[in-house]
Amino acid sequence: MSVIKSQDLRDMSGAVEVPIPDSTGVVKMHRLHTWENGTSVMIVNFPAGWSRPIEGSYECAEEFFVFEGELHMSGDVIVAGDHTWVPPQSLRIGAYTPNGAVAIAWFYGAPKWNRREGSEGSVSQIKTHIDKNAFGEIRPIGANGFAGQTIKLPASGYVAPSECEIIDIANRSWTLYEAGSEIKLTDLSLIRL
Repeated sequence: MSVIKSQDLRDMSGAVEVPIPDSTGVVKMHRLHTWENGTSVMIVNFPAGWSRPIEGSYECAEEFFVFEGELHMSGDVIVAGDHTWVPPQSLRIGAYTPNGAVAIAWFYGAPKWNRREGSEGSVSQIKTHIDKNAFGEIRPIGANGFAGQTIKLPASGYVAPSECEIIDIANRSWTLYEAGSEIKLTDLSLIRL
């Protein structure tokens, strides 16, 4: 049992500039992995002043954790240490970052953007602040019909029950492990199953 892939999330040398639909500019993005079901994980660097003034939604769900800076979206100020779950079709209103932000993000399928037409749609994102004293379920099992979950456990030894990702917040690293791998968790480790 071993590591499948690992990445220092401070290293953006593999990043490319990517346009975000209906936004005012490009972001720097480094795709870390894409699974057979279409889910992908990436580290994204939003420049200061980036915004998406057009309201809309993605057809797929998104999950992200902010390492640096802050993102404003749909009435929430999402700061460093915040995890956010955005279900499919959840309306995104007034997205911007005044001073820039760095986040790790997962899209649960192709991120197809749809502009809001009329007044349809609603905001249903869930923001959770993560610190060394918060433990438990972050993204519930089967949220919005998606397999898996995101959890945070106390510092301990952990045996991966299936392929899983560990995000070490303190050391800013992402690692994909095989099932059965023995992993040393810190008080700032997120587990994605």
